[in-house]
Amino acid sequence: MSRLAHYLLLSAGLFQLHKGVNCKGNPNIDTAVKLQDVIKLKCAHPPRSNLIQLSWDKNINGMKQKVALYNPQHGEHIFFPYNRTVKFLSSSINGDITMIASAADEGIYLCSIDAFPDGKLQKTIEVINPANFPSSRAVDTYVTLVPGSNMTLLCEYPIGRHVEQVMWKKVSKEQINTIAIFKHTLSFIGYDYKERIQFNDSTNNSLTIQNVMSIDIGRYHCEVITDNGNWTKVFDTGMEKGNEMLLVISAVAVGILFLILIIGCVWRRKKWKRAKRVLKSKSIERNQQRRVNQNSYAFTTTSDHRSCRAAENQDIYLNLPHRMQTGRPRTCQ
Repeated sequence: MSRLAHYLLLSAGLFQLHKGVNCKGNPNIDTAVKLQDVIKLKCAHPPRSNLIQLSWDKNINGMKQKVALYNPQHGEHIFFPYNRTVKFLSSSINGDITMIASAADEGIYLCSIDAFPDGKLQKTIEVINPANFPSSRAVDTYVTLVPGSNMTLLCEYPIGRHVEQVMWKKVSKEQINTIAIFKHTLSFIGYDYKERIQFNDSTNNSLTIQNVMSIDIGRYHCEVITDNGNWTKVFDTGMEKGNEMLLVISAVAVGILFLILIIGCVWRRKKWKRAKRVLKSKSIERNQQRRVNQNSYAFTTTSDHRSCRAAENQDIYLNLPHRMQTGRPRTCQ
């Protein structure tokens, strides 16, 4: 093989390596997002890790196509052709991106993070055409949650059927988050719910979400696949009116405190600028007065010195009865 042929073969291999990396298997989806004009894709957020590098890729027919990259030392880079439609949000270390999307942007996206000490973290997001996006069904049960406590959802399926799979989801109009997928053993837990859920595999399957927050308010689906058909139960969760009012009051109080801090900072800044102007004005006035005094002093001193020198060069004669006598020179003070 000639050197030229060897070089061309090596170049082609490097091109294919840059173009994509093989994605084996069908990954579980952490989040499904409805396709819109502008979509937001949320990356995995390492809570206790030091970020080493973060990358976004799109899975196209089993190959990874590079979308975006962020490195704390080298900054961010958006790959062609996504550099026209994709951008990181204000904080690149957060990893979230926005995309001006079209039908060509449907598909599966992978957000991968290399972090210390957690190692490699990955979140899988699927962008779905609105026509194929699942819709929520009627609510079966309403559950009240208390922020900071645990919320348990009971998914009773018909007795006498063999359960092959149980899937828990949090469903909204524009997004579906997979909480967990259970088969005979624990199979998959969505990234946003890792270390937050407990599952009880008994006659009544139950899911417990620990330390619930206001963002956990919403609609949940429990989808059961059995050997004799499928079954779904829908939960709607919310806070008690007292808790909602307390949450609103807390938010208003935080907003007022933040506003007071801003006003205080602005007032102190204006006060500092005003004091600075006054100090500068006084400094200019002192400098002008000093120049005036220096000029006056120089003129007076020069005149006096000239008079003194003239007096020193002249003798003073006194009229005495018998002879002329030279007097003592005048002393300049």
